[in-house]
Amino acid sequence: MITSQEIDESGETDAESARLQMDNVLRQLQQALRILVRCGIQTIVLTADHGHLFGEMLGDDMRIEAPGGDTAALHRRAWVGQGGTQHDAVLRTQLSKLGMNSDLEIVVPYGFGVFPVQGGASRYFHGGLSPQELIIPLLTLTSTLKASAKSNADIQWELKLGAQKLGRFFSVQVTGRSAGLFPPELPTVRAELRVSGKLISAAVSAGYGYDSSTESVQLRWNEDSPPAVEPNTITLMVNADPQRGDVGELLLLDAISGVVLAKLVDLEFAIHM
Repeated sequence: MITSQEIDESGETDAESARLQMDNVLRQLQQALRILVRCGIQTIVLTADHGHLFGEMLGDDMRIEAPGGDTAALHRRAWVGQGGTQHDAVLRTQLSKLGMNSDLEIVVPYGFGVFPVQGGASRYFHGGLSPQELIIPLLTLTSTLKASAKSNADIQWELKLGAQKLGRFFSVQVTGRSAGLFPPELPTVRAELRVSGKLISAAVSAGYGYDSSTESVQLRWNEDSPPAVEPNTITLMVNADPQRGDVGELLLLDAISGVVLAKLVDLEFAIHM
């Protein structure tokens, strides 16, 4: 069993980068699935413990006073207890009607309203009875592929930056040459810029083979010189502001296995916070 809490943690802390974290988790999930399949795993089940609402910002018109009364639990999107006041903007029902052995009641806001709770997030909520919060995915994947032990270790990779210092947008040219007699199948790759191990980039285009849904690039052999990889220029966008003194590390990864094929280190930035 593999679990992930990144989306919940970033959403609960109201981090500005929560949406970016969601995109990163999706990419990591895609990569994890590919690795498991390549390792021979045939059945993979994906699910979640709850969904969520994620708006721009909580406005005063969305706040609803909690019922009060004998409160057992109070969250942004749910109140549990007995008694208290009734409100037209909320639904009140007994927990026993929802299949629980309890004499308590639950009150949840209609629409996107919330109860004021000290320290709560201002744009990320879960725990109510909206479809987004109640309906969770249950996806079963069955692979027909067999485990693969193919390696690209005999390819000599080369990375060349388009500029000495990294701006908000920068490019890197990827080339390579096979050292073996029979060139292997070329991998699908990802280019990632990291600072202190943290991903701060997104690939936005490539000369060929670019997949916008995964930000991966499928390379190909040069038709005129099959042992050589057709040069491909990948453009990346820096989506976080590096601090002064930060240095970047550019990695070329096998998009399926996550293996580092090549890297450039100690890269300087032309942008700073």
